[in-house]
Amino acid sequence: MTTEPARSQDRSRSGLVTIKATDAEASEPNPLSASPVLDTASFTVYRTDGTNSDLTVYYRIDGTAANGVDYQELAHQITIPAGAPSADIVVAPKDDLLVEGDESVILTLTPPRCITIFPPPADCYVVGEPGRARAVIHDNDVGPTNPPPMVRFVSPQDGQSFVGPTDIRLVVYAQDQQDGYHLKVEFFEGDHSLGFGTFVPSLCPAPYCPNFSLTWSNVQTGEYTLTAKATDPTGASSVSDPVHIKVIERPPRPIVTIIAKDPTASEPSPLVAAAPDTAAFVVRRSGGDLDNALTVLYQIGGTASNGTDYDKLSGEVTIPAHSETVEIMVNPIDDDLVEGTETVVLALLPGCPPCLFAVPPCEVPETTNCYRVGFPGEALAFIRDNDERNHRPQVEIVKPHGGDTLPAASDIEIDVKAQDPDGWVHLVEFFANGVKIGEELVEFIQAPPPNQEQGFSLVWSNVTAGKYLLTAKATDDMGGTSTSEPVAIAVGDPPPLIPVISIIATDPFASEKVSTNGTNTATFRILRTGPTNLDLSVFYSVHGTASNGVDYVGIGDSATIPAGRHSARIVIVPIDDNLEEGIETVVLKLEPDPSLGPVARYEVGRPDKAAAIIADGDLHKPPCLRLPDGSFHLCMDKPDGFAFRLEISEDLSAWVPLCTNVVTDAALQFVDPEALEHNLRFYRIVPQSNYVPEE
Repeated sequence: MTTEPARSQDRSRSGLVTIKATDAEASEPNPLSASPVLDTASFTVYRTDGTNSDLTVYYRIDGTAANGVDYQELAHQITIPAGAPSADIVVAPKDDLLVEGDESVILTLTPPRCITIFPPPADCYVVGEPGRARAVIHDNDVGPTNPPPMVRFVSPQDGQSFVGPTDIRLVVYAQDQQDGYHLKVEFFEGDHSLGFGTFVPSLCPAPYCPNFSLTWSNVQTGEYTLTAKATDPTGASSVSDPVHIKVIERPPRPIVTIIAKDPTASEPSPLVAAAPDTAAFVVRRSGGDLDNALTVLYQIGGTASNGTDYDKLSGEVTIPAHSETVEIMVNPIDDDLVEGTETVVLALLPGCPPCLFAVPPCEVPETTNCYRVGFPGEALAFIRDNDERNHRPQVEIVKPHGGDTLPAASDIEIDVKAQDPDGWVHLVEFFANGVKIGEELVEFIQAPPPNQEQGFSLVWSNVTAGKYLLTAKATDDMGGTSTSEPVAIAVGDPPPLIPVISIIATDPFASEKVSTNGTNTATFRILRTGPTNLDLSVFYSVHGTASNGVDYVGIGDSATIPAGRHSARIVIVPIDDNLEEGIETVVLKLEPDPSLGPVARYEVGRPDKAAAIIADGDLHKPPCLRLPDGSFHLCMDKPDGFAFRLEISEDLSAWVPLCTNVVTDAALQFVDPEALEHNLRFYRIVPQSNYVPEE
């Protein structure tokens, strides 16, 4: 496990080569000219990492022009001489009497075999970007009045790889200047016809609409060269530039998972000679080579401290040869601290480079201790404390009642009942809208028995008109405190009903990649309570790592919920910028009503913040992970159309519902913008069979 990073660093020292069409146009020479000037095209091959020696670079030749027939023959290799950072490849056209139209020359740099040798020899190189360039040879022959149609591949792209066997959808854009789309398009693999494409008048992004498509079924592993031939009604035809693809097998690497076989442990009692009560995790592998041992890495988290609250864990475990599982034991350590129940979280870490599971995969030596993390890749166990702790008191406001409306300038009696399970309550403080308005303190000569109900009261005098939220805070004889549930009252004439607003992300996933169904957008929804007889303008601020108006179409700072509706949508439309940016976030936070009227037009409720992600074009289903800005992305494979309610908890006991989302793109997704504010947060989903989405 310790040698692979060094190997990657050695390989990175190989020189990087790129290619560019520095003169992308050439023309056939005119044989009637007295002094013909040869109009050539030029490619330039560049290198990095020193110029002390010659460097031979290899390339593949493609395009509709034939090497050695339409231009002087090229040798498939070029040598950059010592002392030079680059070398030119010149394409010299040949004249003929054929009416061919413009023809293409495509050069693609190819990696040398030495890239698989460790350490790499001095004449080794790595192909960078761009590794492919294209030039055009213009014809000098005049053809008939009916020019041939044009045809080009839309999908797959040149150099694309697939995991097979698989079905591959072939799509080309074809058009004729005179006959429009009245064409026949035939697809070929090499010289073998795959069949004729079907005309598709829509369902494709501009400007490559309409198109012709064909599904090539059950394609086996191998390398293939694809072309498409378009023919108009008069027989004029043209052939597309070739597209080279690969169908590969995924490497047979093992998948490892982890569960908490015994999720509960307890601190040992120093007074009782008993066997330790441990917790146990089980790491399991499936697939791969069982004849050899497999070392699995894991990350240790939770509220319990490794090596302090339990015997120290190393962060790695080895599954023995000929075995599928191994256990990780958590053995608690006794202490004298009152800590309550603590948690131990083990999360498996990747054991091989992520590029191994990309398409196409990178090269990884067979001896590498390599595996893939499956689901579940994380497990949780609990350590129960054996030290007594002070139980917090219970407190409740019994008068006035929630919803009461009392006269203005009146004296209001606030009555409270309190009790302490393991002692007594000696202080109750009273609050209105978070401001302390009084307290009652009691002292006992003879303390009452535990859990005895006690009464406390306060007269709040000459209360001005308004809305108030009353709470009471009780303190017991050992300093433990609790706060009552709030009681809402109104003093004076009842104020107008103010709507409460909240925000959720009903579709938190967007992608820069444009598919046949169009742009994959994300959607936020602002909701309101109360009457809907008037329009309601709601203000919000925009945050996240994605830039408003740069990474997605600009949105303002407010949305209007129309009369008769309970909600309004805000749609995030990504902008494809061709930059490798990874996952970016869009966070919307509701802001208070900025109007200066005597009564606010709305109040901000919970949740007041929601988030969505924008993935780069090739990242269709990002995994569950903590994002760079601290947000947490939850993603679970589920069938489209089903609804699930997402709930959160900090103790696995009290669960709070956040939102209900409908599955799209075969995944249920949620982004928590408040994850960074919590040391520990759990998530669960609950199916909703009768859910009706907002309008």
